[in-house]
Amino acid sequence: MIEEYQRHQLLPGRKLDNFAKAFVCHVDKMVSWQQVQVHVSSSTPVVSASVDISLMDWTTDVFLHATTETYWGRSIWGLAPNLIESFQKWEQTTWKYIFQVPRILSKDMYDARDELIAAFTAYFGQAKTTRADANYFVTTSEQELRDIAFNDNDVGKAHMLQYWA
Repeated sequence: MIEEYQRHQLLPGRKLDNFAKAFVCHVDKMVSWQQVQVHVSSSTPVVSASVDISLMDWTTDVFLHATTETYWGRSIWGLAPNLIESFQKWEQTTWKYIFQVPRILSKDMYDARDELIAAFTAYFGQAKTTRADANYFVTTSEQELRDIAFNDNDVGKAHMLQYWA
């Protein structure tokens, strides 16, 4: 059913319009000069009119921040300020998950996965009023999972997989 909620979220109509507006708002915030400067390493000289940054790193960061806030809202950052870094570690090591590399050889992958699960578990452990800016997909899929007796950790695991997808 969760897959259906994702489809409902992205079907043309009010839900998609709200999603698109929120996403564009987050992207607009992330491409401000103040946010661009966050990506400049301390070893890079900053000239007032320009900076050199990795386009790949910057666009990945913009997309992940905008997507995360559009789906789960702002409260997730207070619980997991390094969520993007954890996701990038997970994304780089998921081949180990896919090929079922033993845990002893996959510590980095398991650590990243566990950080993501912990973040989403903490997120769903908060009061719903604290995370009222979550979108339709998040609130509806959570309710569906709660209806079949999923606890915070189970819901966190399910959403970690949705985040990866």
